[in-house]
Amino acid sequence: MWGLGNVVCSRHPELRLSFFCAEFLKDEQFFDARQVIISSASSKTALGLAFLLAQGRPEGIRIVALTSAANAGFVGKRGVYDRVLSYEAISSMPAVFMDIAGDGAVRAAVHRHLGDDLKHSARVGFTHWDALAPVETGLPGPAPRLFFAPDHILERRQECGAELLAARLLEAWRGFLGYVKPARHRAYDRQGRRGANVPAGARRSHAARAGVCRVDRLAVMTLLKRRAT
Repeated sequence: MWGLGNVVCSRHPELRLSFFCAEFLKDEQFFDARQVIISSASSKTALGLAFLLAQGRPEGIRIVALTSAANAGFVGKRGVYDRVLSYEAISSMPAVFMDIAGDGAVRAAVHRHLGDDLKHSARVGFTHWDALAPVETGLPGPAPRLFFAPDHILERRQECGAELLAARLLEAWRGFLGYVKPARHRAYDRQGRRGANVPAGARRSHAARAGVCRVDRLAVMTLLKRRAT
């Protein structure tokens, strides 16, 4: 079970990325695809995306986890994917590929396997940082396109306003918290002293945890201000 402090600080940035990926797919009506294939399916961003898509997808859309055989059991138990496949077992039907792994070989394999059945290919992340490779040209299907989250944040903010966007993000966050069911424990005090119910392995100062969240918020606000001017 994840402790609440760890969930808030380590999951929230990735969930924001998941949120804007989900909004993008819904806006594009899933590119008329029948399946959303998510690579690195055991990663935080992938699990958040699958969870959000599962809340309100159109009938007939399947959420497919693409992961290694070693992680298949873990991913299958998460309950947010309709199918869990190894990187070699993708079904041939109209699909959107959300590439969170960033593995050049996997991306090329998906394109070659699906061909014209691939309706959109989004480069979202690079959890497989050790397998990064330049994007190949001439791959079958649509050219992989970078999903640049700041552009989507600004677009959504202009559409619905900052307050409504913040409220929707909070709603998504609360739903995800219910999904991960964080363990309850006492909070750290201002001096960073650990509460009696916090596991010994979870020692981390209040200041350090708050600093992570503060830096993340400041980075986002700074970027938004720069882009707005």
